[in-house]
Amino acid sequence: MAESSDQVSVLSPEMAKSLQLYEAQFFGFTTQSSMHRIHNAFQDCLYEVMMAVETVILKNIGGFEDDNSLANRVRECTQKFLIFLQGRVDLISNRIECILKDSVFKVPPNVLLPEDASHAKYPCGKENIAKIEDELAKLQQRYQAELYTKQALLAEMEQQSLILAMQEEMINWIKELRSADLEGGIVGLYERLYSVMQTISHLSKDLQKCAVPP
Repeated sequence: MAESSDQVSVLSPEMAKSLQLYEAQFFGFTTQSSMHRIHNAFQDCLYEVMMAVETVILKNIGGFEDDNSLANRVRECTQKFLIFLQGRVDLISNRIECILKDSVFKVPPNVLLPEDASHAKYPCGKENIAKIEDELAKLQQRYQAELYTKQALLAEMEQQSLILAMQEEMINWIKELRSADLEGGIVGLYERLYSVMQTISHLSKDLQKCAVPP
């Protein structure tokens, strides 16, 4: 008892509060809440016992059933005795609470919650935590960079697919013109078309050279 109370007194208020929270999490209730329930149960039982005692006393007094003053006096005596017993119960409850807090509802140092067992098995200091957080940040940056690269490649592939589709349409169109040239007997249509396309290309280049810069 003395050693446990000395240990509790050495703890700072923050550590003591943290220990109380851990004990409440471990047991599922606090010492104060459990003692409050026990104290209320004692009070209820004591009240019922005194009511039964008062009833027995009044029944065993023969010939005074109609004497209200005697019944009131008995009730006053039992009420005073009940108040005295309640005071003793309060005193005993305080002692019981100290005993339960220091000896029963106390988590030993070697007992941990299941979610804390891994931390005890694999301790990690502040430096290791900072290192892990730094590595996670770097991995996040690499992931974002790879994601942007993937999106750029997909956009480029889509653009190349459109260019290939346009080239295929152009090739098919030229093939159709060539076949029409051969079948219709139009001499030199393909060559003239090629010459027109070359002329248009040269004209567009000349226009770009002659264009006035903004």
